[in-house]
Amino acid sequence: MGAHVPKLVSPITGQSEASGADRYAFPQDEANLARWRVWWRRANTEHIVSFFVVCLVTIGLMSMLAYETLFGRDDVENSPAFLRIQGDLLGQQVGDWLKIVFFAVATVSLWAASIGLLDVIGRVVSDFARRNYLRESAFWTEGRLYFAVVWAEVGIGSAILLSGVNQPIVLLTISTCTASVVTLVYSALLIRLNRRDLPAAIRLRGSRLGMMLLAIGFYGFFALAMLKSQIEANF
Repeated sequence: MGAHVPKLVSPITGQSEASGADRYAFPQDEANLARWRVWWRRANTEHIVSFFVVCLVTIGLMSMLAYETLFGRDDVENSPAFLRIQGDLLGQQVGDWLKIVFFAVATVSLWAASIGLLDVIGRVVSDFARRNYLRESAFWTEGRLYFAVVWAEVGIGSAILLSGVNQPIVLLTISTCTASVVTLVYSALLIRLNRRDLPAAIRLRGSRLGMMLLAIGFYGFFALAMLKSQIEANF
């Protein structure tokens, strides 16, 4: 797949056009399908380990650490300041080195999550816009679209913070509701892609298709609930 996927080239330092085939499907013979099954099995194993096991262990450890250091304290408020309190306590109880490590891990984790979200949204939007609406445009290459989308995200996020919306619970509510709508849309698009565009031998089916339909219902419920609450609150 890496040999055929289009490359995203920097609009500032690289070429003006992304290269690569628009669409590629491997021949549906037994040898290729056998390779596909091996890749699919390994991909499933990698996702179980990296997304489920690693997330379960790390989130569990951080939750237990927060409970052990912060639970029952009167000075813990609903703000990011709890991280500073937790880091200071770890420094007092263990040593300054653990305080530094704790703050470094928190910083890198939040930074990586933010950069990852900016990147994936920029790639999806630029690819969709280029292939469906701007294919003939000489100016709006995929690289320039990506550049514009990412900086638009940065601008919108900065505007939200500068407007005075800086409470974690408010920001968390906004991001969660937005994520529900986005997940609803791309779950439906994934089913459409799998059932129409992919070869029959590798299409989504069975329990996986059922889980995707369940996800549409789950995220659709919260998207409608958010819409209903906003209408009631504002009108």
